[in-house]
Amino acid sequence: LSWDEVLRAWPVLAVADVPSIALRTAFFVILHDSGLFSSGVVEDDILFTAASMGAAVATTPLDVLRTQMLLAGNTIDELPDVARGIWQSGGAVAFFAGWTPRLLWNGFVVGVTLGLVRQSYADVRAMFLLGILDKLELTASSWSTLLEQ
Repeated sequence: LSWDEVLRAWPVLAVADVPSIALRTAFFVILHDSGLFSSGVVEDDILFTAASMGAAVATTPLDVLRTQMLLAGNTIDELPDVARGIWQSGGAVAFFAGWTPRLLWNGFVVGVTLGLVRQSYADVRAMFLLGILDKLELTASSWSTLLEQ
């Protein structure tokens, strides 16, 4: 693959992933902030998994489009034609082909994994702020002191 081919394929790859990430985040925030569920490590992971599963099913039609476009070597400009072709050949049902494995992998497995990773954000943030940025600040202040002399 050349860089031109990769850059041409990127918008097609993003067709399903960007909306899926946005929906997963929105669903989680809505569920988490609803006040209907208590908050904790296990509860938040369950909510994140549910949000991921909802996003996976909701964006399955976009995944079908993306898959067809990648297999045929289509560009993003051809998305409406590909969608029309899928509709004409299989109707609405064709847009949900493969929803079960997508629900299990992109929804459940990815949801559980990212939900668990999300639990360590505070630790990672603290490590970065305290461990890395503080050292950079000390180094910068050392250099400024040295340069002032």
